[in-house]
Amino acid sequence: MSNTIIIGWNRPIPGREKQAMELFQSSLAYWTKKQEAGQISSFEPILAALHGGDMNGFFLIKGDPAKLDSLMHEKDYVELVMSLGIALEGFGAVRGYSGERLSEIMQSWGGLIQQY
Repeated sequence: MSNTIIIGWNRPIPGREKQAMELFQSSLAYWTKKQEAGQISSFEPILAALHGGDMNGFFLIKGDPAKLDSLMHEKDYVELVMSLGIALEGFGAVRGYSGERLSEIMQSWGGLIQQY
């Protein structure tokens, strides 16, 4: 099971820059609250340096897989994600792997590629 959520974006939709800034601030408060409540282990906002690519920022949220699954079905999470999707180009929220879980996935993948 994946132990991270990656919430990434390219840039604000033109004309929605103010809304995007407000949502970024709301997201910081939201993830802080979830961390304090023990629903996530940690989170880190990342902004990319100017590079001309299509991913310019993301939140990396880490936690217990079962707690992350539960969190992703909560109304406040769903509404946050929908709001971000309305304000940001190239928005996406995906599950991912880190730490020990990443090592396990890479070992599995390494075993599978040996078959080909």
